[in-house]
Amino acid sequence: MIDVIVRAMKKSLAIAFYGGMGNVAKALNISRQAVEQWPQLIPEGSAYKLQVVSGDKLLVDPMEYKITMVSERRRKAKPLSMAAI
Repeated sequence: MIDVIVRAMKKSLAIAFYGGMGNVAKALNISRQAVEQWPQLIPEGSAYKLQVVSGDKLLVDPMEYKITMVSERRRKAKPLSMAAI
């Protein structure tokens, strides 16, 4: 394991910290396949669990999740049609 504090809870950093995807899965008591399906930004709930099990060596940056949620809402928003104006 790497003894470094990282703020951005990225999948690649968690894998490097734990020394492999299987070890990340073991730390969270989930399947390796579940970890494989994560996007690069680890899902918020799993990120907080990793923060706890890593002894706060991996830290969640709550702002990353707020920014992601806002941008996802914008992507899902439907543009106004001219008929609605």
